[in-house]
Amino acid sequence: MEVIKQLDNPLFKLFDQRGLNLLVNIYKQATGQSFPVQILFGSWSNVPSQLHFIRTALSAPAEVLNFSSAGKLMPEIEGFHLSNNSATVAHNWHSLSLVETLFELSANDEYYLVVRSLFDYPIKHCPELLLLVVMHANAAHSALKEELISILMPLFLVSNHPHFTAVLAQLWALDNNVVIKSMVELYNHDVSHLSRILDISQELKELKSVLDSANFLFALDLASLASRREYLNLEKWIQEMAQQHQEPFVRSCLEFISVRC
Repeated sequence: MEVIKQLDNPLFKLFDQRGLNLLVNIYKQATGQSFPVQILFGSWSNVPSQLHFIRTALSAPAEVLNFSSAGKLMPEIEGFHLSNNSATVAHNWHSLSLVETLFELSANDEYYLVVRSLFDYPIKHCPELLLLVVMHANAAHSALKEELISILMPLFLVSNHPHFTAVLAQLWALDNNVVIKSMVELYNHDVSHLSRILDISQELKELKSVLDSANFLFALDLASLASRREYLNLEKWIQEMAQQHQEPFVRSCLEFISVRC
């Protein structure tokens, strides 16, 4: 292991699969063990060398190098399985240690765009898995984590993913405020998504929590639709909101009426 740690060197650059295969095979022949992928977790002294290695390793078949073979993994979620097509490209993205390492490296503005580009592949091929592992990742105040959530959550909310219910329940349990914020952003981008948002709120059995959003115009529009579907007593809800929030909510009601009427 100490020899392998010497790869943290400004002169070391790994650019292609042939070089990676050679390195992995030499290690296996010398030690009789699999390559210790955990050396790539955390921050190296020579970050460019580390990122070259990670980029090349992410393209390798699982039998050559698999980030999910060591470190922290995303917890199993009952009822959630990747499609066969997604599973063939997603083996690395179960690794919390990988994602947390990338978030750590992205904190340096010099490497932000390079690290961000590593997520392009899972965004396209296994977005629901990436969203789950990003939400699980311990990365407070990570700008990259926030960017990925802002991309992935709206895509998921309007998707017809076969395990939508299982994934949605997990996301809500992890951070319901992030889910509600994404609903509001989705609505602000296109109000035609309101019906979908109401369906999701009902599926979660959390309509009241969603209506408690600080965005009063969003809440009023959602409450009106819920009332038309007989999910909500609109008059009672408005009275309760007016008592709780007083003038700011009343002003929003007047604005809502002027826009909708």
